[in-house]
Amino acid sequence: FYFEDQLSSLYDILKEKLKKRSNPPFFGQTVFVPGPAVGKWLKMKMAEDSIFFNIELAYLESGFFKLAEKLTDQKLFSIQGGEFDFYYHTLFYEVLLESGKKNREVLEWAHQSGSREDFFSSYETWILAGRLMKLFQEWEYQNPEELSCFENETDIYAFFYNQWMGKIKKKHEGKKRLLDFVLHDPVEKTFPDEHFILFGFHYLSDFQCRFLKKLSSSFDFSVLMNLTLTSEKELDWGRGGRQSFEILKDVFPEIRSLPEIQTEGLEECVR
Repeated sequence: FYFEDQLSSLYDILKEKLKKRSNPPFFGQTVFVPGPAVGKWLKMKMAEDSIFFNIELAYLESGFFKLAEKLTDQKLFSIQGGEFDFYYHTLFYEVLLESGKKNREVLEWAHQSGSREDFFSSYETWILAGRLMKLFQEWEYQNPEELSCFENETDIYAFFYNQWMGKIKKKHEGKKRLLDFVLHDPVEKTFPDEHFILFGFHYLSDFQCRFLKKLSSSFDFSVLMNLTLTSEKELDWGRGGRQSFEILKDVFPEIRSLPEIQTEGLEECVR
């Protein structure tokens, strides 16, 4: 686990790690980046420094699917839909319409939540479906264990979630849900010769940290975070705060020594 407040300084660490790797030529090196901008910048820097190892740049979400499927030998799905977002949105809209026809409480709740026109023809209902979908996607990212408990709850959010998930699972029949793998499935396979690196992330969610911890028994990996220090030397852990990173402290014991308030020369204590 490393961090710097300058991407260029973080790149120097990455460059040294890539040069020191002793993998056989047929083993690739995957570097996960947070988005196209960082990926393009990293390619440019590696070209300038003539770093032409067998390196693949990838995005974290698609990479998670590949790594998990490699460990489970199964096809997986997630409500972090990507190309399925519009389809999942449509399924949620169907849930609202179907439940609204059967349950007056759903109609009353929908009107209170902003869908004030005719529920069965209103564009506001489509917007409401999108808001609920994004809410559940965010909960999976930030508090996946709480979301998994919805299966045993009876409030209206749990009702919508379970109806929606029923439709999604029917769409992905025969596939395992990525969240179930992360929270519940044991991992038995190991790939000691494979190494991957997370580079340039400002933030890791609860779900992402749990996934990395799950992978730690099977893969060798490094995390190079682009975190910043405030003028008061306080470490900015990103949107989720430090809480998500606490999950990784068994993987990277050096995280335990990183308090909220930092001092000069912090990077030395984690190298």
